[in-house]
Amino acid sequence: MPAARRGYVWVPGYWNWNGRRHVWQQGVWVKERRGYLYNQPAWVERGGHWELRRGGWARGDADRDGVPNGADRRPNDPYHR
Repeated sequence: MPAARRGYVWVPGYWNWNGRRHVWQQGVWVKERRGYLYNQPAWVERGGHWELRRGGWARGDADRDGVPNGADRRPNDPYHR
């Protein structure tokens, strides 16, 4: 992985399927989005078949308390009473 860049997130390279064969997708820096987390691309086995989860931005921890936004309410979040 290259040296960190402020305000950016590193997306590592991965093997992508183009419909006929696997091709290498080179890693790239993407601009950070405040309040979002970047899910890395990953191959996962599901029911005996492999599937590529392409990754992308998802709502994250906007208040940066370590608890995902969807769990920021009682009883899940010990910090918000």
